[in-house]
Amino acid sequence: MCLNNNSNTAANNTTTVNSTANVYYLEEDEEGRFEVLFGDDVIGRKLVMGNIVILSSLVADGAEPNGAKTFVPVSGVGGYSNVVVSTVTNGVGGAERDSISTIKFNAPRNYQAQNRAVTINDYKRLLERDYPAAESIVAWGGEDNDPPVYGKVYLAVKPQTGLTLSTSTKAFIADTVLGNRNIVSITPEVVDPDYMYVTVTSSVKYDSTKTTVSAQQIKNSISNTIYQYGVTNLGLFADQFRYSPLIKQIDETETSIESSLTSINLRRTFAPTLGTPTSYTLKFSNQIKHESNTDVSISSTRFSHTDDNGTLRTECELQDDNGILQVFRTSGATRVVVANNVGTVNYTSGQVALTTFAPNAIADGTANVSVTVVPSSNDVTPFREQILLIANNDISISMIDTSGTGRDTAVQTTAVSTSTSTSSSTTSSSSGY
Repeated sequence: MCLNNNSNTAANNTTTVNSTANVYYLEEDEEGRFEVLFGDDVIGRKLVMGNIVILSSLVADGAEPNGAKTFVPVSGVGGYSNVVVSTVTNGVGGAERDSISTIKFNAPRNYQAQNRAVTINDYKRLLERDYPAAESIVAWGGEDNDPPVYGKVYLAVKPQTGLTLSTSTKAFIADTVLGNRNIVSITPEVVDPDYMYVTVTSSVKYDSTKTTVSAQQIKNSISNTIYQYGVTNLGLFADQFRYSPLIKQIDETETSIESSLTSINLRRTFAPTLGTPTSYTLKFSNQIKHESNTDVSISSTRFSHTDDNGTLRTECELQDDNGILQVFRTSGATRVVVANNVGTVNYTSGQVALTTFAPNAIADGTANVSVTVVPSSNDVTPFREQILLIANNDISISMIDTSGTGRDTAVQTTAVSTSTSTSSSTTSSSSGY
């Protein structure tokens, strides 16, 4: 837009607009059309007779361009035709226009912020307004951090696409979006969300006489039901996992399903430093089940580890022994302790602390070790920057065909005994739950 050959800009912060500023205001009317307004010689320069106003706009495709990474120049640059475009960051920032309910919710809160970042909510609202590529945002003061870091405000951002932001995007948010609006003594820092995975194991009874669908097809449908529950109900900050609604959806997946027995665990993943004793803290933020000294509530993926005698042992795992973390391997049906004390478990706070953990290699060839705990409650609540997810590989389904008997007919066996006078057959089957 031009006014007297001087380029005008949109007025997003009226505190910096004086009577001679070449700015314009963009408003939306009741029918969704946009209206362009100019100043009144108090807040922005006023239009006068003879001014020429040229309007130009871009038609956006909403979120469609997000993720674009291949770009081709349509013309030369500075007289050069052999131009090569290198993509530093994939396309981000596209979003559909806000709904009326979203505008009603955000407008008064953005007004309270007055385009400056003073309170924690100010940081969150400004980022929600000026960085639409964020799907979910949470902010907290450095004094509430663990450990406390005074003079900082932390913002965890989950992007619309992918799980984390690039380093350059984090710097853009901190320096450009928030840098000119925060208090001088406060430094904003953008961090990644803390992802925690809910693993679901379900044993499902169904009556094959009531359906033409195979057990594998029902199993696939149940797996999709669980995954879609995670997509719909989880994935944002403060989204809680609720057990009962998931069980209801599992049982309603197919008409032949009679009942289901489902358990959930919590899984976290970290990349250890190989061969060097290092400390790691895994915060599950929910109470961990612990009923007796024989009740093992911690498990892990496998790795190699040196035992207390200096011998390298393969196929090792983690276990808890009344609050003490141990590394063990299996010899037949017996668990043999490889390293007796590599950390602790706080069952109440849900914190697993590895203090002298030094694996030599990861069994599956990846860089990560996964640690799984049994929560004391089937309902799970994430803490602040944590986000709960359900991944496809964290869903395990087993099918039991009752054929209308209420029992597991899949393991039914028949034994026949014969005498000189009569013959009889005895059938035994495993009882269901």
